[in-house]
Amino acid sequence: MLQFLDDSGFGQTWKYYGGAETLHSYGINNLATATSRSEFEGARVAFENAVPQTHREFLRQLPASYTLGECFFAHAGVRPGIPLDQQETHDLLWIRGEFLDFEGSFGKLIVHGHTPGAAPVLRNNRIGIDTGAYMTNVLTALVIHHDGIRILQTRG
Repeated sequence: MLQFLDDSGFGQTWKYYGGAETLHSYGINNLATATSRSEFEGARVAFENAVPQTHREFLRQLPASYTLGECFFAHAGVRPGIPLDQQETHDLLWIRGEFLDFEGSFGKLIVHGHTPGAAPVLRNNRIGIDTGAYMTNVLTALVIHHDGIRILQTRG
């Protein structure tokens, strides 16, 4: 979302991964049909005018990762072999294959999204909770208690 606000060219990719739905929630409906640079820029300008400054400030101040107890939260995941406190923001937001295929320990349980699946992924080293709500209407959340975890889902 922030990348699109900074660069309308990102709309070409973002519209296929929830961008059109995000803009729609702000009353902007022309990203899904945009194909030209000027159409993407028009959608970006409309979006910029529709998104309250408080929303932008909130999103810009969010950390790229968060540690709580034995869990490490990141949007996409982490790069194996790199200490968690030395992860690069790009990997935290975009990594897939190398992270998803890794079966070893990361030092903490990684909780992530970014790669939609039909169901949450529960492994010894990671929990993936992305069920592609923008395309499936299934929103998944993880509840972590001292005595275990619980998956919550809502279906639209």
